[in-house]
Amino acid sequence: MALADTFNVKGGILRVGDIKPSLKGVGLTVFQGRDIKPFDLDILGVLDQHEAPRRLVLVRAKGDLIGRSGGIAAGMSGSPVYVGGRLVGAVGFGWEFGDHRMGLVTPMEEMLKIPPMERGETPGVERLEGPMDEEDGGARDVAPESQDLALYSPLMIGGVSGRFAKRIAGGLSARQILPSGRNDTQLSRGPGFEPGSALGVALAVGDVTVGSIGTVTAVDGDKFLAFGHPFLNRGTVRFFATDASVVGVIPSLQTPFKLGSLGAVVGTVMQDRPQGIYGRVGVFPPFNEYHIHFTDVDSGKSAVRRFRAVTDPFVASSVITPAVAGCVEDLWGRSGQGTGEVSMTIEGGGLKEPWSRTNFFSSPSDLVEAMFKEFDVIHTLLPVNPFRKISPMTVKLDVKVTELPKVLYLERVEVPKDRTFNPGELIGVDVWLRPWRGKPQKRTFNVKIPADAKGPVEVVVRGGGIGEREQESIKMGRRSIDSLDALLREISALEANNEIVVEVLSGREKDREEETRLLSEIKADLTKEGSMRVLKTNYYVDGFLRVPLKMGTKDGEDAGD
Repeated sequence: MALADTFNVKGGILRVGDIKPSLKGVGLTVFQGRDIKPFDLDILGVLDQHEAPRRLVLVRAKGDLIGRSGGIAAGMSGSPVYVGGRLVGAVGFGWEFGDHRMGLVTPMEEMLKIPPMERGETPGVERLEGPMDEEDGGARDVAPESQDLALYSPLMIGGVSGRFAKRIAGGLSARQILPSGRNDTQLSRGPGFEPGSALGVALAVGDVTVGSIGTVTAVDGDKFLAFGHPFLNRGTVRFFATDASVVGVIPSLQTPFKLGSLGAVVGTVMQDRPQGIYGRVGVFPPFNEYHIHFTDVDSGKSAVRRFRAVTDPFVASSVITPAVAGCVEDLWGRSGQGTGEVSMTIEGGGLKEPWSRTNFFSSPSDLVEAMFKEFDVIHTLLPVNPFRKISPMTVKLDVKVTELPKVLYLERVEVPKDRTFNPGELIGVDVWLRPWRGKPQKRTFNVKIPADAKGPVEVVVRGGGIGEREQESIKMGRRSIDSLDALLREISALEANNEIVVEVLSGREKDREEETRLLSEIKADLTKEGSMRVLKTNYYVDGFLRVPLKMGTKDGEDAGD
């Protein structure tokens, strides 16, 4: 099924077969504010190509508004073109560093090949059944040559520091970035769109915004078609559709572009195809919610930021981590060295109960970069886990930063001297800890030598995550993670950088090939046995020290070192 079966174009369409050079057309778009203005075009001919859209109409725009804008601008994509009251299609393509009066129109016949239905349970939207056949223009990607001609509007990013905005843009292959302000995250029940209206498509809304603006081509009730080219070419999607306003059109030798802002969310973009985008107003897309509570320990400054983002895990992987990191850097007002604490809680999305993790990070050069690497791994992994869908979800981040190196250094380790130790014996391990530029402090840990210890035995004291055990049973193919609960349990078992780990190691450990326990099970067994002790601190812990033990036997005989 294609939109041609369900989408009614008021006034009808002018088919490509009826298009003749020298026809005169009229386009509609917003040059400033929200007012839709007409502009004149000359129809010059039709271009055939293999990729979708398979046919394009060459036009020349003219008139005072076009002249003052520098020609056809990025952001005008989707602007409807009419001949004799019938819709030809949408302005969609142009050339960089060329004659910007010239452009290519995606015919309405091509845009109506977009499949109208959304795979999912969005209210009021039917389910698309069966695969698309080859005749459906949405079944193939746009060839790189056509993508290069698309009048992509600059990506609008707000609430994020400059370097992380560039990272978001790079992940989405955006060519240009423009600043964006905060927009409303609530669904607006406004008057809706009409042909020529400014339209926004957003991946994130709220205190952090990521999106772009274009123009509505056609409307049928609550349904709309726009852009005349893809946004990200993701196929069936659920992106935010917003209203938009235009501050003005900026002339440019490369490509003129509309400078504007995203408005309130008014609906959902449901198809993102080579011929354009399709969606509905009055339908709110599913979303993940992000809450960031930020504290600058040095200044006492604190702030809260909230935003909503699309649930597509593959799009989100390019957007969320740099958005979160960039938001924190923007709030901090600096980049560079420091120490940070990140507490993450994930709720909803089918989880039995909220899942949380806290970790500390330190860097001599770029704290924000270091601080969100772990978040990136977890946030990328969980939405694509093979066991259970966990979106939409709420992610809460409590972030504390200081410019100072809040680091605890492991300075010295001692065990009772001039004596022999026996398997099963409880021993005191003295550890000297020095805070950065502070006085050393002694802490005693009581650990037990395993009753079945054999071979060389040593006490190891280290900062969490330094020399940590690997998942050997998974690595060697003897175990696998078989549920979401198990996956969360193994992530929770990973050591944190604020931990002091004291353990007794001996030759009794099985060969790595024979290990069948998961990391969480190993840690639980060692803790219960008493051969491992873990202390959480309010510092980033740095250091790795080891002390060999002179061992005897259970009968008191000397077993040597």
